[in-house]
Amino acid sequence: MRPWILLRLLGGLLLCSAQFPPKPEGITVLRSQFNNNVTISYNETFICETTPGVRGFSGYVHIPPNALAEHGIKNQTWEINTFFWFFEARKDPHNAPLSIWTNGGPGGASSGNPLTYNGPCKVNPDGNSTYLNPYSWNNEVNMLYLDQPVQVGLSYSTFHKVTVDRVNGTITPLPEGLPVPEQNTTLIVGRRPANDTYKTSNGSVDAAYAMWHLAQAWFQEFPE
Repeated sequence: MRPWILLRLLGGLLLCSAQFPPKPEGITVLRSQFNNNVTISYNETFICETTPGVRGFSGYVHIPPNALAEHGIKNQTWEINTFFWFFEARKDPHNAPLSIWTNGGPGGASSGNPLTYNGPCKVNPDGNSTYLNPYSWNNEVNMLYLDQPVQVGLSYSTFHKVTVDRVNGTITPLPEGLPVPEQNTTLIVGRRPANDTYKTSNGSVDAAYAMWHLAQAWFQEFPE
Protein backbone atom coordinates (compact mmCIF):
# COMPACT_ATOMS: atom_id res chain seq x y z
CA MET A 1 0.00 0.00 0.00
CA ARG A 2 1.32 3.43 -0.88
CA PRO A 3 2.28 5.55 2.17
CA TRP A 4 -0.02 8.43 1.25
CA ILE A 5 -2.99 6.06 1.01
CA LEU A 6 -2.18 4.64 4.45
CA LEU A 7 -1.97 8.14 5.91
CA ARG A 8 -5.33 9.05 4.44
CA LEU A 9 -6.90 5.91 5.89
CA LEU A 10 -5.42 6.58 9.33
CA GLY A 11 -6.58 10.17 9.18
CA GLY A 12 -10.08 9.02 8.30
CA LEU A 13 -10.18 6.62 11.24
CA LEU A 14 -9.02 9.35 13.63
CA LEU A 15 -11.65 11.71 12.26
CA CYS A 16 -14.36 9.09 12.68
CA SER A 17 -13.32 8.27 16.24
CA ALA A 18 -13.47 11.97 17.04
CA GLN A 19 -17.13 12.01 16.03
CA PHE A 20 -18.12 10.58 19.40
CA PRO A 21 -18.72 13.23 22.07
CA PRO A 22 -15.67 13.74 24.31
CA LYS A 23 -15.89 13.43 28.05
CA PRO A 24 -17.30 16.61 29.62
CA GLU A 25 -14.81 19.10 31.00
CA GLY A 26 -14.96 21.29 34.08
CA ILE A 27 -16.69 18.62 36.19
CA THR A 28 -16.13 18.55 39.95
CA VAL A 29 -15.49 15.03 41.27
CA LEU A 30 -15.71 14.12 44.97
CA ARG A 31 -14.70 10.79 46.49
CA SER A 32 -16.77 9.52 49.40
CA GLN A 33 -15.05 8.95 52.74
CA PHE A 34 -17.82 6.48 53.51
CA ASN A 35 -16.81 4.30 50.55
CA ASN A 36 -13.67 5.18 48.63
CA ASN A 37 -15.13 3.70 45.44
CA VAL A 38 -18.25 5.89 45.50
CA THR A 39 -17.87 9.25 43.75
CA ILE A 40 -20.01 12.29 42.97
CA SER A 41 -19.46 14.20 39.72
CA TYR A 42 -21.39 17.41 39.13
CA ASN A 43 -21.49 20.88 37.65
CA GLU A 44 -23.43 24.04 38.36
CA THR A 45 -26.55 24.60 36.26
CA PHE A 46 -27.81 27.93 34.99
CA ILE A 47 -31.16 26.93 33.50
CA CYS A 48 -34.64 26.65 35.01
CA GLU A 49 -33.84 28.27 38.37
CA THR A 50 -32.87 31.84 37.47
CA THR A 51 -33.72 33.57 40.74
CA PRO A 52 -30.73 35.83 41.53
CA GLY A 53 -28.45 34.22 44.10
CA VAL A 54 -30.17 30.80 43.99
CA ARG A 55 -27.91 28.03 42.70
CA GLY A 56 -28.55 24.67 41.07
CA PHE A 57 -26.32 21.65 40.45
CA SER A 58 -26.70 18.46 38.45
CA GLY A 59 -24.59 15.36 38.04
CA TYR A 60 -24.23 11.75 39.09
CA VAL A 61 -23.54 9.65 42.15
CA HIS A 62 -21.44 6.70 40.98
CA ILE A 63 -21.75 3.43 42.94
CA PRO A 64 -19.39 0.61 41.88
CA PRO A 65 -20.33 -3.00 41.09
CA ASN A 66 -20.98 -5.29 44.07
CA ALA A 67 -21.44 -2.36 46.46
CA LEU A 68 -24.76 -3.89 47.56
CA ALA A 69 -23.24 -7.29 48.39
CA GLU A 70 -22.95 -6.34 52.07
CA HIS A 71 -26.76 -6.19 52.12
CA GLY A 72 -27.11 -9.69 50.71
CA ILE A 73 -27.57 -8.59 47.09
CA LYS A 74 -25.09 -10.78 45.23
CA ASN A 75 -25.95 -10.11 41.60
CA GLN A 76 -25.18 -6.37 41.30
CA THR A 77 -22.34 -6.76 38.81
CA TRP A 78 -22.83 -3.36 37.17
CA GLU A 79 -22.24 0.27 38.08
CA ILE A 80 -25.11 2.36 39.43
CA ASN A 81 -24.81 5.92 38.09
CA THR A 82 -27.72 7.90 39.52
CA PHE A 83 -28.61 11.27 38.03
CA PHE A 84 -29.53 14.14 40.35
CA TRP A 85 -30.61 17.75 39.98
CA PHE A 86 -30.35 19.89 43.09
CA PHE A 87 -31.80 23.35 43.71
CA GLU A 88 -31.13 25.59 46.67
CA ALA A 89 -34.05 26.99 48.60
CA ARG A 90 -34.96 30.51 47.60
CA LYS A 91 -35.20 31.43 51.28
CA ASP A 92 -32.23 30.88 53.59
CA PRO A 93 -30.84 27.76 51.86
CA HIS A 94 -28.15 27.10 54.49
CA ASN A 95 -30.79 26.58 57.17
CA ALA A 96 -33.66 25.26 55.05
CA PRO A 97 -34.46 21.51 55.20
CA LEU A 98 -33.81 19.16 52.28
CA SER A 99 -36.58 17.37 50.39
CA ILE A 100 -35.75 14.41 48.12
CA TRP A 101 -38.15 13.82 45.23
CA THR A 102 -38.37 10.44 43.52
CA ASN A 103 -41.19 9.56 41.17
CA GLY A 104 -43.14 6.48 42.13
CA GLY A 105 -42.61 2.84 41.54
CA PRO A 106 -39.63 2.74 41.84
CA GLY A 107 -39.35 3.20 38.13
CA GLY A 108 -40.24 6.80 37.27
CA ALA A 109 -37.79 9.52 36.22
CA SER A 110 -37.76 12.71 38.27
CA SER A 111 -35.48 14.75 35.99
CA GLY A 112 -38.44 16.34 34.23
CA ASN A 113 -40.12 17.53 37.42
CA PRO A 114 -38.02 20.68 37.86
CA LEU A 115 -39.62 22.01 34.66
CA THR A 116 -43.15 21.02 35.63
CA TYR A 117 -45.37 20.52 38.64
CA ASN A 118 -43.38 21.44 41.80
CA GLY A 119 -40.11 22.57 40.20
CA PRO A 120 -38.48 26.01 39.98
CA CYS A 121 -39.64 26.70 36.42
CA LYS A 122 -42.11 25.88 33.69
CA VAL A 123 -41.57 25.73 29.93
CA ASN A 124 -42.95 28.52 27.76
CA PRO A 125 -45.19 27.66 24.78
CA ASP A 126 -42.26 28.30 22.41
CA GLY A 127 -40.51 25.25 23.87
CA ASN A 128 -37.18 27.11 23.97
CA SER A 129 -37.40 29.09 27.19
CA THR A 130 -38.74 28.90 30.73
CA TYR A 131 -40.32 31.13 33.33
CA LEU A 132 -40.03 30.95 37.11
CA ASN A 133 -42.66 29.01 39.02
CA PRO A 134 -43.73 31.19 41.96
CA TYR A 135 -45.16 28.12 43.73
CA SER A 136 -42.04 25.96 43.47
CA TRP A 137 -41.28 23.77 46.46
CA ASN A 138 -37.80 25.24 46.60
CA ASN A 139 -39.35 28.45 47.84
CA GLU A 140 -38.98 26.93 51.30
CA VAL A 141 -36.77 23.82 51.03
CA ASN A 142 -33.67 22.64 49.21
CA MET A 143 -34.84 20.20 46.52
CA LEU A 144 -33.00 17.10 45.32
CA TYR A 145 -34.54 15.30 42.32
CA LEU A 146 -33.33 11.75 41.60
CA ASP A 147 -33.78 9.40 38.65
CA GLN A 148 -33.95 5.98 40.29
CA PRO A 149 -33.44 3.10 40.12
CA VAL A 150 -30.60 2.71 37.61
CA GLN A 151 -31.77 2.64 33.94
CA VAL A 152 -34.55 5.12 34.75
CA GLY A 153 -34.44 8.54 33.12
CA LEU A 154 -30.86 9.78 32.89
CA SER A 155 -29.47 7.17 35.29
CA TYR A 156 -27.43 4.43 33.65
CA SER A 157 -25.07 1.49 34.15
CA THR A 158 -22.86 1.77 31.05
CA PHE A 159 -22.72 3.70 27.77
CA HIS A 160 -22.70 2.11 24.32
CA LYS A 161 -21.50 3.55 21.03
CA VAL A 162 -24.40 3.57 18.58
CA THR A 163 -25.46 4.68 15.12
CA VAL A 164 -28.80 6.40 14.57
CA ASP A 165 -30.73 6.22 11.31
CA ARG A 166 -32.50 9.58 11.17
CA VAL A 167 -34.92 8.35 8.52
CA ASN A 168 -36.59 5.56 10.49
CA GLY A 169 -35.19 6.24 13.97
CA THR A 170 -33.37 2.91 14.24
CA ILE A 171 -30.63 2.87 16.90
CA THR A 172 -27.95 0.21 16.35
CA PRO A 173 -25.13 -0.63 18.82
CA LEU A 174 -21.65 -0.31 17.34
CA PRO A 175 -19.40 -3.13 18.61
CA GLU A 176 -15.96 -2.16 19.88
CA GLY A 177 -13.23 -2.54 17.29
CA LEU A 178 -15.40 -1.99 14.24
CA PRO A 179 -14.78 1.07 12.06
CA VAL A 180 -17.04 4.02 12.67
CA PRO A 181 -19.29 4.75 9.68
CA GLU A 182 -19.15 8.15 8.09
CA GLN A 183 -21.85 10.54 9.27
CA ASN A 184 -24.21 12.24 6.84
CA THR A 185 -27.64 13.84 6.84
CA THR A 186 -29.37 10.52 7.54
CA LEU A 187 -26.83 8.69 9.75
CA ILE A 188 -25.24 9.98 12.95
CA VAL A 189 -23.13 8.37 15.67
CA GLY A 190 -23.00 8.89 19.41
CA ARG A 191 -23.18 7.34 22.86
CA ARG A 192 -26.29 6.36 24.78
CA PRO A 193 -27.06 4.44 27.97
CA ALA A 194 -27.26 0.69 27.55
CA ASN A 195 -30.79 0.59 29.04
CA ASP A 196 -30.24 -3.05 29.94
CA THR A 197 -33.34 -4.18 31.84
CA TYR A 198 -31.32 -6.98 33.45
CA LYS A 199 -28.98 -4.43 35.06
CA THR A 200 -31.38 -2.66 37.37
CA SER A 201 -32.98 -3.13 40.77
CA ASN A 202 -35.16 -6.22 41.08
CA GLY A 203 -37.56 -4.45 43.41
CA SER A 204 -38.03 -1.78 46.05
CA VAL A 205 -35.64 -3.43 48.52
CA ASP A 206 -32.71 -3.40 46.08
CA ALA A 207 -33.51 0.18 45.08
CA ALA A 208 -33.66 1.23 48.73
CA TYR A 209 -30.18 -0.13 49.43
CA ALA A 210 -28.80 1.75 46.43
CA MET A 211 -30.54 4.90 47.65
CA TRP A 212 -28.99 4.41 51.10
CA HIS A 213 -25.50 4.34 49.59
CA LEU A 214 -26.32 7.42 47.53
CA ALA A 215 -27.57 9.28 50.60
CA GLN A 216 -24.45 8.42 52.61
CA ALA A 217 -22.23 9.89 49.92
CA TRP A 218 -24.47 12.88 49.28
CA PHE A 219 -24.95 14.06 52.85
CA GLN A 220 -21.31 13.49 53.73
CA GLU A 221 -19.57 14.92 50.69
CA PHE A 222 -21.75 17.35 48.74
CA PRO A 223 -20.45 20.76 49.83
CA GLU A 224 -22.97 23.06 48.22
